[in-house]
Formats: sequence, C-alpha cells, structure tokens
Amino acid sequence: MVTRARKRYYIHAEGSDEQAMGLAFTWLLETVKQSKTAMTALLAIPTKDNLRGVISKVISDRVARKLALGEAVPIPQSSSDICLITQRTKLTSWRGGPVLAAYPTKQLLDMLDDMYGITEILVVPWRLSGVQYWLDTWAPQELGSSVPTSRAPSIGNLVVVEALKALTRRVNLSTGISNSSDRQAAIDLFQRLREAGEHFNPSEVRAWLVSQGGWSPEDADQVKSIAESILAGRRLRGGGRFWADNIVEQWRSRTTKQ
Repeated sequence: MVTRARKRYYIHAEGSDEQAMGLAFTWLLETVKQSKTAMTALLAIPTKDNLRGVISKVISDRVARKLALGEAVPIPQSSSDICLITQRTKLTSWRGGPVLAAYPTKQLLDMLDDMYGITEILVVPWRLSGVQYWLDTWAPQELGSSVPTSRAPSIGNLVVVEALKALTRRVNLSTGISNSSDRQAAIDLFQRLREAGEHFNPSEVRAWLVSQGGWSPEDADQVKSIAESILAGRRLRGGGRFWADNIVEQWRSRTTKQ
C-alpha cells in the first residue's frame, strides 16, 4: 500500500540545470539537519551514471565517488549523513528521512511511492513531461513557490469514484489484481461503466487508486491497462459477469446521497 503521509515537492526545471540541482541539495541537507528524528538523507537516482555531470559539479567529484561506492557521506556541521540508492536498489522501507529524487524514471518514482519511512521527497525532473503523471497524482508543492499547493486532481464522474471504491474494498491491496477473480472483477467493472455510458479516464483512474485508494503503483498500472483496453473495445481474457446486474444503478444512487 502506498504511503501518503509525506510532504512532496518538485522543482520546475528541465535538463542539466546546475542552479536547480544546487537548490535541491540545499533543501535535502537543510531538511535532514532540521529534522528531530531523521539521521540520514537519501539521494535517489536511476543509475550511478547519473552522478556524472551536474550532480558531481554540485556535490564534488569526491563525494560522488564515495556515494557510488556505497559509502555514507557525513553532512558538515551535523550528525547526519547522505546515502545513495538507485532504481536497482531493493528497498521497501527507509529508516525515516528526506529523499531527493534526481532525474527519476517512472520505475524509480514508483519504487519511492511504495516505500515506507520517507518523510519528505523532492523531485528534480530531467523532463517535466516524464514526471507529469506523478505531478497529477500528488499535486506536490513547487519548491520556492509562494503559491499553495492545489489538491490532487479528482475524478469528476462520481459514479466512477464509487466503482473504484467498490473495487478497492473487494481487492486485497497487498496482491492487487493478481488473483484471477480480482482481475475478473476489474474487467467487469469497466465493462459495466462503458456499457452504461459512464465516462472514465484511465490516467485519472490510476492517479485515484494510488493517491486515494492506497494501491501500489504497479497494481494501479495494471488496472489502468485494463481500463484502456475496455475503452478501446478490446476483449480481455478472464472477463465475465462479476458484479450485480444493477451495480451501476447502485453506484449512481450512492452519488445522489452525497
């Protein structure tokens, strides 16, 4: 299940922006210094090759080499240190503290979204379009902006929201839709919505499942794929009638009582 109780930020920058990366590392070091519990700051990058270039310019080649070797680097004037992980690191939890995700891929962001213990996260994208789905899911605060963060985009069709709530109650979130009956329930759910003329956007479905439903990013991606296939009119294996014949009417009824 995704951990939602954390602060999320991003920097509106693209490419090899040394100023943006400097601001990001300043945030990371100051955040861990000010924390009453965190002892370690975490730098998360897709691969160790990402240390080259602008990151090594900001933190120095010496520090970059130490991080690449798996060493914890002490933070000056504090009792804390900084460590490195990549998207190949097998971690499901963190001891607690801030994370700087530099030039993250979807794989890396999904891994971080699914990790326990992270208290704050700052994303510095290589391309904003590459992290747009993450921005749409969490509506993070832009670092340094005086404009307060907006609420994460919601699904306008409340019938779809009721359907997703029903699916979330039905599914074991630790396994997602790996169970054949749960996959059947997801397929039938979107078929019922489509047949009833209830519009749904697969990207919005995915965002809701992660940010509101507590689904893991990987499992939410599978549901999104099913929704896309149903919208395209493709027949999926493992379908069948799972929900009650009047289930859409039930979902509609619940929306009128809200």
